[in-house]
Amino acid sequence: MMNFGHFLVLIIIFVDAGMISALIVRSSNSYQRSICCQNHRSVLFPLSKINYRGVRLCHVTKRFLAASSSDLYASRDILVGSGTKLVLWRGEGTKGYSSQFRHLEFTNAYAASCETSVSKNNKGVIDANDIAFVDATPTVDELDDLYGAMQYVFAKNTHTQTDISEDQLVQATRRSSLVRETYSVIAVGDTYEALANNALMCNDKVISDMIHPGNNTNSLSWCVRLRQYAMDDHKNARFGVSKRSSMKKEREAITELKPLLENFSGPVKLKNPECALYVFEGLNHANKVLVRKLESGASTQSISPKSRRCVTRTPLCPLASFIMCNLGRVKEGDRVMDPYSGSCSTLLASAMIAPTSQAVGIEIAGDDVVNRERIYEDFESRGLRSPVQLIHGDCTDYVIRNIALNAVGKQAFDVILCDPPYGRREKANNSQKPPLVQLIECMGTDLQRGEPLLRRGGRLVAFVPTNEGEDVKSGLPSQADLDKAGLEMTSLTEQPLSETLSRWLAVFYCKRSVYQNIP
Repeated sequence: MMNFGHFLVLIIIFVDAGMISALIVRSSNSYQRSICCQNHRSVLFPLSKINYRGVRLCHVTKRFLAASSSDLYASRDILVGSGTKLVLWRGEGTKGYSSQFRHLEFTNAYAASCETSVSKNNKGVIDANDIAFVDATPTVDELDDLYGAMQYVFAKNTHTQTDISEDQLVQATRRSSLVRETYSVIAVGDTYEALANNALMCNDKVISDMIHPGNNTNSLSWCVRLRQYAMDDHKNARFGVSKRSSMKKEREAITELKPLLENFSGPVKLKNPECALYVFEGLNHANKVLVRKLESGASTQSISPKSRRCVTRTPLCPLASFIMCNLGRVKEGDRVMDPYSGSCSTLLASAMIAPTSQAVGIEIAGDDVVNRERIYEDFESRGLRSPVQLIHGDCTDYVIRNIALNAVGKQAFDVILCDPPYGRREKANNSQKPPLVQLIECMGTDLQRGEPLLRRGGRLVAFVPTNEGEDVKSGLPSQADLDKAGLEMTSLTEQPLSETLSRWLAVFYCKRSVYQNIP
């Protein structure tokens, strides 16, 4: 055992006939926190109604209890076994800032991945509304959800998760900012020995490449780690940086899993192994679970404002940018526009998610406020595709919108992402309509001209700010304006920013109920 400052490292090696069969490292940050109350306030429409069951909602200091949602299946209906999928969410630095978007972002990311592959597979695909979640980690209401919660993921029309495509799940994970990791269950058992035996019986599904590498002489590297969660009585609760899974339990796990691990022919690798295995103990619906990590979530910090060359006063944070892109279902080759682009946070996220997408930004501020040359450098320095054009002008000007359309071959955009300006400066003129309302009015006018800004089936995703005492409806377009633009709102979710300011993320779908002859 070696103690290096904050890191406590324990290495266990079993040798049998000259073969290392297991090796584990433990550190101070290798703990898991149990799920706590998912604080959020969400207003959702039937097309994308996704809510936690019986969770406590929180709007700054106002607390109230939400009604149960049918979108989460009753716990007694869940059958956990080989192939079951798990998602570990990222924790929140500020409570209530992002947890309300977890399901929305991930299900839309999954749907976008399915839409991308639909041409390769004639089978029906699962849409965002067909995915449900059930808590896997025990709930402890009063603990902060700083590390993240874990949930089972499955299709609503089945209790076995066989309809969840692993390939699409991996793709959705890679592009999701609120997902830490996803896993596939190898085996379930009451003892470690049972885990090993059950895994050997089911290895063709999840770990066949580890036991039967075939002609591949370069066998996959691997490691195993133990994660313990609170039981129902909370006597074995392990939360926070000061609590760690029992070292004794780890030794027991490695010893009893030896019948499985000694079949692995690849080398042990503690950091970034090709096959990362975990033993989860104390989850709901299962005593002990052996899982394989499928993928990690998106690395959003690579486009953090502090790392960028174009510096502005109020850049959109990377999490919000990724969430907007995923709710817009940005895909490879899509034409993406931000009519209030600023330093292009949304377009950077779009380029990371879909490297072949074509981006166009419109910004009314001059180069003294938004340095466009440095924006291009932000894309090039990260190896991302630069925007097709960054336009200096007002998006409510028809000439400017026409320039944007010409930049992508006079074709309507697939996705429009916008975080309109808000604050005291923007609200100085009370007679002026909110920016989003003005934009959608312009879209209706363009549609009547036969020059739609958004294609049929496309999505518009926008933030709408509200101060304390204001109704979010005051910043939203009227139903008449939506009908004129061929749009319908599918979801509206609040994100508290302070005690007096919130912003609501609105998603609009271009249904094009009229002018059906326009693409």
